[in-house]
Amino acid sequence: MQKRRRIAIFLFCCLGLSLLPGPLGHEEDSQKTLFSAALSILSPQALAKSTTVYITNTGTKYHVSSCRHLRRSKKAITISKAKAQGYQPCKVCKPPR
Repeated sequence: MQKRRRIAIFLFCCLGLSLLPGPLGHEEDSQKTLFSAALSILSPQALAKSTTVYITNTGTKYHVSSCRHLRRSKKAITISKAKAQGYQPCKVCKPPR
């Protein structure tokens, strides 16, 4: 969800206030409208494919960057590639599935 929020905020900044419906006196409502629209554009499937996880040189699991199992080696990879290569989610750090 954090990544979706950052992307939505980025889209909000790029699109600008000129695209917002309604009068300028209702900025809060307009921001909520644009934020909702940006989130609806971002499909969970697209975000899941681009989510970065980490693998080790010798393990069979994928991890979040702060996992304790990444002390010796840490290689960034997208979650879709990790799954395609047969990696399973770590039970300790519980990365996205």
